[in-house]
Amino acid sequence: MMRSNAYTLTRSTPHAIIDSTKLQGVWQSIARLRAHDPTFRQVVLTDLYLGYQEARELAVVLAGNRYVTRLDLSCNKIGPSGVQCLAPALASMKMLFDLDLSDNELGDQGTFELVSQLKGHFCLHRLNLSRNFIGSAGARALSDMIAQDSPLDTFIASNNRIGGDGALALAEALAKNEHLCSLDLSKNEIDSPAAAAFAAAVGNRGKHSLVILDLSDNRIDDGGALMLVEATAINPWFSYLNLGGNRIGREGFENIAAWLDQNKEVCLVLELGRG
Repeated sequence: MMRSNAYTLTRSTPHAIIDSTKLQGVWQSIARLRAHDPTFRQVVLTDLYLGYQEARELAVVLAGNRYVTRLDLSCNKIGPSGVQCLAPALASMKMLFDLDLSDNELGDQGTFELVSQLKGHFCLHRLNLSRNFIGSAGARALSDMIAQDSPLDTFIASNNRIGGDGALALAEALAKNEHLCSLDLSKNEIDSPAAAAFAAAVGNRGKHSLVILDLSDNRIDDGGALMLVEATAINPWFSYLNLGGNRIGREGFENIAAWLDQNKEVCLVLELGRG
């Protein structure tokens, strides 16, 4: 357990693999949080095998914090039970701007627990949930938050299992959101029907549009890729589209090249490699 005077980690994972300098950093961080240090704005506790018990105790010292703007708990083992304990505390951190919970085995249930608390958080602008085994159910929960036009401007959910149905829900939510600027859904088994939905959302968003979209390493074919290029290229606010590592064949590349050749005024950074 982490205590006020002698902080230790109780997980069964061998502590020998955790660098002593990192452990010292944990102790110092907890002490500063307990003391409500107003200068402690960025909390980084990564790759420490923090699990359910540690999440419970961390929630106690984070609850109601008015100073922390960035919290990085990536590469731990928090899981759905741990995030259920943490989520209310995170929601109470009114100055929290940047939250990284990537690589924490949250799954759909953990994602639901997190989103149910973070809905309506007026300060959170950046959220990273990469590598969390999020499937279509978790994606639908996330889409509810995005559809409410949350203040998020950067959302990263790469390396999950969102799939076509989950991506469709996110695309529909994106069409209702006027704040999101950067979206990374790479490596999520997203197919061309979902790509078409994203194309429709991006093409109809007006001035407050998405400017960066990463759909690399998915299952988008020639037709889906062309629809995305056309939709993003004609949006004057859009700047970067990554479709590398998809199922784009020679004909798809040729069609995209021909379209761009006919629309030379387009200003777009487009990545199509690794296909």
